[in-house]
Amino acid sequence: MHLKFFIGAGLLKFYFLFVIFIITSCSTTTSLTYKNLQWDGSSSARIVPWQKMDIKADIALLKYALDKAYVGSDFINNETWSTFSEKIDLAKNMKFEDNVEFCKYLGRQFLELPDGHFDIWFPGHSCYLPNKSKPNVGSNYGYKLKKEIFVFKEFSSKKAALLSIKRFPHHEDKKWNGFTESLSNLKKSNNIIIDLRGNGGGDSRRGLELARSLVNSTIEHNRKKIIRKNTPESWTIFRNGVLRSRIWKQSQKLPVQHLDDYIKSIDEDREISLSSSEKFLIYEHKKPSLTKLNFNGNIYVIIDRKCGSSCEHTLEALKFHPNTKSIGQNTSGAIHYGQMGVIRLPSSGIYLKLATQYFELFDDGFYEKTGYSPDISVPAGSDALSFLLDNIIKE
Repeated sequence: MHLKFFIGAGLLKFYFLFVIFIITSCSTTTSLTYKNLQWDGSSSARIVPWQKMDIKADIALLKYALDKAYVGSDFINNETWSTFSEKIDLAKNMKFEDNVEFCKYLGRQFLELPDGHFDIWFPGHSCYLPNKSKPNVGSNYGYKLKKEIFVFKEFSSKKAALLSIKRFPHHEDKKWNGFTESLSNLKKSNNIIIDLRGNGGGDSRRGLELARSLVNSTIEHNRKKIIRKNTPESWTIFRNGVLRSRIWKQSQKLPVQHLDDYIKSIDEDREISLSSSEKFLIYEHKKPSLTKLNFNGNIYVIIDRKCGSSCEHTLEALKFHPNTKSIGQNTSGAIHYGQMGVIRLPSSGIYLKLATQYFELFDDGFYEKTGYSPDISVPAGSDALSFLLDNIIKE
């Protein structure tokens, strides 16, 4: 009888400890909500030694964000995702010298994912170093101009006009003043050159305006389908990304009202998502009609390895025109993911940039990290604009 009691008590104790273990091991993740992902704008460049970091808490928050906020978790194949996830988990039991080493470990794991938009860093330290070829077909025509984001230039002897776009800030940014007028002037030439070298992207809407000006207004979008992750977590990290832009602009004494309005609209979308059963918001688009074109001449788009994201969106939209040819080298390959959100791991101070949207293209193929190949390749080390003017466009 005493033996039975002893065994029964022992089993009961084991069961009790097992339940406690399960509860404590799961409580970190189950207690997390979208509010844990919201960034307050604080930052620190302080190097934190391993002993003073709560790596397990940071990993728990990261895993939560990857599952609930990152759209890639829904589209990356299971085998790749499982292997990646296991390697992230391993960090919980590893000892790193400091938060920078921890950051670089995470960066190496993300290199295995087919996502050209991702980034991870600690202030003053880049932790994500993809092995990309460098741009080698010359610099953007307007690269020396610090304030202007676009430049219009005529080459009368070639009956050509050039529009250089260095980046795509928010479509309401005052730096776009005069852009619409430049589009009208472009169409007065027989040959149009769009220089997108070095353009890392931003807001795609001005690129679509350019394409509609040259093709026609039936361009709905450059993508066949936009799949937006509609979780409060996804809206939260997207909000963080806009807040980060606002903080930078304010530090440069630049206007931020449009970003304040944007954050307000994101908050409204997040509130709606809290009571929504739709995990994704899906927007489908049709190809444009080409029966009537706004411009009937030639269009040349200069691209390089730094042309990414919204730069590649703009190339896609311009390629609707039957007379468009790209020239230069492969683009960056930040194509199938977008609308980047940001999270900050509170213990280590590490930042990660995660996509909240996935795109399906009108054409078949997966171009992430490889980019679009040019129709006309330029010899490495040559300037693509000079090559175009000297060898392609005839007087």
